Amino acid sequence: MSVTLTYTTRSYKEILDADPQPGETITVASISATRKLKEDSQRNVLISVSLPLNSNTFVLLAKEKYKDIFNQMLSTLILLP
Repeated sequence: MSVTLTYTTRSYKEILDADPQPGETITVASISATRKLKEDSQRNVLISVSLPLNSNTFVLLAKEKYKDIFNQMLSTLILLP
């Protein structure tokens, strides 16, 4: 399983506006985040979770076939100050 973690200086709003499809609001590490399904260039379905942190954003990606493991990772994620 591969999980991609991206830390960007783009704002949470910019990330969400770049992909106009609706997402699902979830809670990750006590922070409100957005989960969306996407498709990559090889037609793999990916789960994308955008997580705002101050003026920056974490984006986590995983293949949908690993959603159970990915959800477990998200449910146990701890962000340190």
